[in-house]
Amino acid sequence: VGQINREKKSAQLDFPLDTEYGKSFKGMLDSCATSLLINGYKRQGKANSVSAWTVHSYAGDYNPLHDHGVHTGSGLSCIFYLKVPECISSKPEVDVPSLENASGIVDGWTQFSWGAHTMKDLYQLREQTQHVVRPVEGKLLMFPNWLSHMVWPFKGEGERRTLSANFNIHDSPEVTKQFAER
Repeated sequence: VGQINREKKSAQLDFPLDTEYGKSFKGMLDSCATSLLINGYKRQGKANSVSAWTVHSYAGDYNPLHDHGVHTGSGLSCIFYLKVPECISSKPEVDVPSLENASGIVDGWTQFSWGAHTMKDLYQLREQTQHVVRPVEGKLLMFPNWLSHMVWPFKGEGERRTLSANFNIHDSPEVTKQFAER
Protein backbone atom coordinates (compact mmCIF):
# COMPACT_ATOMS: atom_id res chain seq x y z
CA VAL A 1 0.00 0.00 0.00
CA GLY A 2 2.95 2.29 0.63
CA GLN A 3 4.33 4.95 -1.62
CA ILE A 4 7.85 3.80 -0.83
CA ASN A 5 9.52 4.75 -4.08
CA ARG A 6 11.15 8.18 -3.82
CA GLU A 7 14.74 6.89 -3.62
CA LYS A 8 16.61 3.99 -5.23
CA LYS A 9 16.98 2.48 -1.74
CA SER A 10 13.27 2.90 -0.90
CA ALA A 11 11.76 -0.57 -0.48
CA GLN A 12 9.23 -2.80 1.20
CA LEU A 13 10.82 -6.23 1.67
CA ASP A 14 9.42 -9.55 2.83
CA PHE A 15 10.81 -10.73 6.18
CA PRO A 16 10.68 -14.54 6.07
CA LEU A 17 9.47 -16.13 9.28
CA ASP A 18 10.55 -19.64 8.24
CA THR A 19 14.35 -19.17 8.35
CA GLU A 20 16.37 -20.00 11.49
CA TYR A 21 16.54 -16.33 12.49
CA GLY A 22 12.95 -15.71 11.34
CA LYS A 23 11.62 -18.54 13.53
CA SER A 24 13.43 -17.16 16.57
CA PHE A 25 12.15 -13.63 15.91
CA LYS A 26 8.64 -15.00 15.23
CA GLY A 27 8.71 -16.63 18.68
CA MET A 28 9.45 -13.27 20.31
CA LEU A 29 6.74 -11.49 18.28
CA ASP A 30 4.16 -14.22 19.00
CA SER A 31 4.97 -14.05 22.71
CA CYS A 32 4.48 -10.26 22.79
CA ALA A 33 1.20 -10.43 20.83
CA THR A 34 -0.15 -13.29 22.96
CA SER A 35 0.73 -11.34 26.11
CA LEU A 36 -1.19 -8.31 24.77
CA LEU A 37 -4.16 -10.53 23.95
CA ILE A 38 -4.25 -12.08 27.43
CA ASN A 39 -3.19 -9.14 29.60
CA GLY A 40 -4.46 -6.21 27.54
CA TYR A 41 -7.70 -7.64 26.18
CA LYS A 42 -8.33 -10.26 28.91
CA ARG A 43 -8.92 -12.79 26.14
CA GLN A 44 -7.56 -16.33 26.36
CA GLY A 45 -5.94 -17.45 23.15
CA LYS A 46 -2.75 -17.40 21.14
CA ALA A 47 -1.39 -14.98 18.56
CA ASN A 48 0.44 -16.44 15.57
CA SER A 49 2.42 -14.17 13.25
CA VAL A 50 1.66 -15.04 9.65
CA SER A 51 3.48 -12.32 7.70
CA ALA A 52 6.23 -9.81 8.30
CA TRP A 53 8.02 -7.21 6.21
CA THR A 54 10.41 -4.30 6.53
CA VAL A 55 9.79 -0.81 5.17
CA HIS A 56 12.80 1.30 4.19
CA SER A 57 11.58 4.90 3.77
CA TYR A 58 13.46 8.00 2.68
CA ALA A 59 12.50 11.65 2.20
CA GLY A 60 9.10 11.91 0.52
CA ASP A 61 8.09 8.27 1.06
CA TYR A 62 4.83 7.69 2.91
CA ASN A 63 2.12 5.12 3.65
CA PRO A 64 -1.45 6.29 2.99
CA LEU A 65 -4.30 5.42 5.36
CA HIS A 66 -4.79 1.64 5.48
CA ASP A 67 -5.41 -1.35 7.73
CA HIS A 68 -4.12 -4.94 7.66
CA GLY A 69 -5.72 -8.28 6.88
CA VAL A 70 -5.48 -11.61 8.70
CA HIS A 71 -6.92 -15.08 8.12
CA THR A 72 -8.93 -15.35 11.35
CA GLY A 73 -11.95 -13.46 12.67
CA SER A 74 -9.74 -11.16 14.70
CA GLY A 75 -6.09 -10.28 14.52
CA LEU A 76 -3.29 -8.03 15.61
CA SER A 77 -0.65 -6.07 13.73
CA CYS A 78 2.57 -4.43 14.85
CA ILE A 79 5.09 -1.79 13.92
CA PHE A 80 8.64 -2.07 15.26
CA TYR A 81 10.79 1.04 14.74
CA LEU A 82 14.26 -0.15 13.76
CA LYS A 83 15.89 3.05 12.51
CA VAL A 84 14.78 6.69 12.79
CA PRO A 85 16.67 9.45 10.95
CA GLU A 86 17.81 12.50 12.89
CA CYS A 87 15.42 14.75 10.93
CA ILE A 88 12.57 12.91 12.72
CA SER A 89 14.19 11.97 16.05
CA SER A 90 15.46 15.50 16.74
CA LYS A 91 11.96 17.00 16.70
CA PRO A 92 10.61 18.02 20.11
CA GLU A 93 8.29 15.66 21.96
CA VAL A 94 4.75 16.99 22.21
CA ASP A 95 1.61 15.61 23.86
CA VAL A 96 -0.91 16.93 21.33
CA PRO A 97 0.85 18.00 18.14
CA SER A 98 -0.50 21.00 16.30
CA LEU A 99 -0.91 20.86 12.55
CA GLU A 100 -1.55 24.60 12.43
CA ASN A 101 0.51 26.53 9.89
CA ALA A 102 1.80 23.21 8.49
CA SER A 103 4.30 22.93 11.34
CA GLY A 104 5.72 19.62 10.08
CA ILE A 105 6.00 18.38 13.66
CA VAL A 106 4.49 14.99 12.75
CA ASP A 107 6.45 14.45 9.53
CA GLY A 108 7.58 10.81 9.54
CA TRP A 109 5.27 9.93 12.46
CA THR A 110 2.64 7.17 12.44
CA GLN A 111 -0.97 8.30 12.74
CA PHE A 112 -3.79 6.04 13.94
CA SER A 113 -7.41 6.89 13.17
CA TRP A 114 -10.54 5.16 14.43
CA GLY A 115 -13.16 7.78 13.64
CA ALA A 116 -14.09 10.62 11.34
CA HIS A 117 -13.03 13.48 13.60
CA THR A 118 -9.94 15.68 13.69
CA MET A 119 -7.13 16.40 16.15
CA LYS A 120 -9.04 19.52 17.30
CA ASP A 121 -11.74 17.29 18.80
CA LEU A 122 -10.32 17.39 22.33
CA TYR A 123 -10.50 21.17 22.31
CA GLN A 124 -14.07 21.05 20.97
CA LEU A 125 -15.12 18.58 23.71
CA ARG A 126 -15.42 15.63 21.34
CA GLU A 127 -13.90 12.27 22.07
CA GLN A 128 -10.48 11.71 20.54
CA THR A 129 -10.48 9.47 17.45
CA GLN A 130 -6.90 9.99 16.25
CA HIS A 131 -3.47 9.62 17.73
CA VAL A 132 0.00 10.22 16.36
CA VAL A 133 3.05 8.28 17.51
CA ARG A 134 6.56 9.65 17.34
CA PRO A 135 8.94 6.99 16.01
CA VAL A 136 11.60 5.95 18.51
CA GLU A 137 14.16 3.28 17.72
CA GLY A 138 13.30 0.08 19.59
CA LYS A 139 9.63 1.01 20.21
CA LEU A 140 7.17 -1.78 19.40
CA LEU A 141 3.51 -0.90 18.78
CA MET A 142 0.84 -3.64 18.73
CA PHE A 143 -2.75 -2.90 17.74
CA PRO A 144 -5.89 -4.55 16.35
CA ASN A 145 -5.43 -5.24 12.65
CA TRP A 146 -8.59 -3.26 11.77
CA LEU A 147 -7.13 0.00 13.13
CA SER A 148 -6.52 2.43 10.27
CA HIS A 149 -3.12 4.05 10.25
CA MET A 150 -0.75 5.97 8.01
CA VAL A 151 2.79 7.33 7.97
CA TRP A 152 3.38 10.96 7.14
CA PRO A 153 6.16 11.75 4.64
CA PHE A 154 9.24 13.49 5.95
CA LYS A 155 11.97 15.78 4.62
CA GLY A 156 15.63 15.30 5.35
CA GLU A 157 18.48 12.84 5.13
CA GLY A 158 18.42 9.30 6.36
CA GLU A 159 16.35 6.14 6.46
CA ARG A 160 13.20 5.46 8.47
CA ARG A 161 13.14 1.66 8.85
CA THR A 162 10.34 -0.38 10.39
CA LEU A 163 9.34 -4.00 10.65
CA SER A 164 5.63 -4.82 10.53
CA ALA A 165 3.80 -8.08 11.11
CA ASN A 166 0.28 -9.48 11.16
CA PHE A 167 -1.04 -12.04 13.66
CA ASN A 168 -3.92 -14.47 13.44
CA ILE A 169 -5.76 -14.89 16.76
CA HIS A 170 -6.62 -18.44 17.80
CA ASP A 171 -9.06 -18.28 20.70
CA SER A 172 -9.16 -20.86 23.45
CA PRO A 173 -12.11 -23.31 23.28
CA GLU A 174 -13.72 -21.42 26.18
CA VAL A 175 -13.65 -18.11 24.30
CA THR A 176 -14.92 -19.73 21.10
CA LYS A 177 -17.84 -21.21 23.10
CA GLN A 178 -18.61 -17.77 24.64
CA PHE A 179 -18.76 -16.16 21.19
CA ALA A 180 -20.99 -18.96 19.87
CA GLU A 181 -23.44 -18.47 22.76
CA ARG A 182 -23.88 -14.75 22.04
